[in-house]
Amino acid sequence: VFPIFLDGDAETTATTGPLPITTSYNIVAPATANVAYSVADGTIAGQMMVIIASTANDAIITFTTPLNAAAKVVHLDNIGEQLLAMWNGSAWVLLSGEEATLTTTA
Repeated sequence: VFPIFLDGDAETTATTGPLPITTSYNIVAPATANVAYSVADGTIAGQMMVIIASTANDAIITFTTPLNAAAKVVHLDNIGEQLLAMWNGSAWVLLSGEEATLTTTA
């Protein structure tokens, strides 16, 4: 079982707030710099989420429950930057990121 929501359309989010976890493909399109997004806990182990930036403004993505606290906040600040995360049943695991910048949190 590889839980990817293939029937869910890509969701584009431009304003501050949560990214939908009912799709596996989220596009962040902040209209201004420093727009904060959040990612709630997943619903089933193995759930995948791709987040990609469509603008050069800074999308600040905060995972509510990251596996690694150092990967709690990710910045996507150029067109095409992206990350891939998987919900392991109790936390989001960042599997890859292209040009994504991690912010270490205390």
